[in-house]
Parts: sequence; structure tokens; C-alpha cells
Amino acid sequence: MPSSRPRSASPCQPTTLPCTRTPPPATSNKIAKPSALTYGTLATFADWKEGPEEANVLRVTVKQLATKHLDTTQSLTRQAEENVELVKQQALAKHSYLAKYENSWPVEVLLFAVLKITARSAVKREHDDTFDAVQQLALITQRKGSRRLLRKSKQSPK
Repeated sequence: MPSSRPRSASPCQPTTLPCTRTPPPATSNKIAKPSALTYGTLATFADWKEGPEEANVLRVTVKQLATKHLDTTQSLTRQAEENVELVKQQALAKHSYLAKYENSWPVEVLLFAVLKITARSAVKREHDDTFDAVQQLALITQRKGSRRLLRKSKQSPK
């Protein structure tokens, strides 16, 4: 005897709502960006396929572009996004192999390293300049104080 209950339809039959299954993600031919970009040389990244010599050439290019387009007293996270993208585009124009890396991530690795070093040295220079100014002021104050003591000692009869 047939059941009076309706049979459940499969999720994609025309008798139900439109199919909600998503297609499988498209695979990319690009080398994926590592989950954590950190300070270091490209040679330390397993996904860097160009070798240490090319990494050094790219590092020089990125350093030149960073000096030209970015504020080297600030870290990568404090840079204007459009300026970082400009550096990536110009690096890609000079080094076509970067096209096989997702979002030119090797440039980000090098920018992270270059800007970390330059920003740290800028802070150190600023600190040193401030320290020098304070030290100079202390010496001037000390000299004035010692002159006053000399004058007072000459003026007061014993």
C-alpha cells in the first residue's frame, strides 16, 4: 500500500527551492600567500621558487621602490595601501615572475623587512637626537651653574 506522506525531494529537484549547492572553488595557478608573512629573507619561505640570487635582486628593487614611494620612517602596516600597491605593481613590471605569486606576496615579505629596519633606525636616530639635545642642555646648565659658583666664591669674603 502506498504511503500517503509525500516523498522528500532531493535538494536540487525542480519541485523544491533553487539549488543552494556551491560549486567547488576554482583552483589557481598562482603560488599561495603564506598564512603568516613575517620578517625574514625570501629564502626562508618554502614557497619561494626563484632562488637566493633572484631574492637578492628583488630585495634591491623593493628597497629602491620603498625609498621612492613609501615613508621609510613607518612600518608596513602604517603605509598607505595605494602606495604599497604601487610598489607591488612596479616590482611586477620589473620582475615578471612575480605574476605567479598570489598578490605579489614576496614583495610584501621584503617590504616588511626593509621598512622594519628603516623605521627602527629612524626611531633610534630620533631618540639619539633627543638624547644629544638633552645632554647638550645639561652641559650648558652645568657650565652656567659652575660659573655662578665661581662668582659667588670670589664675591664672598672668608
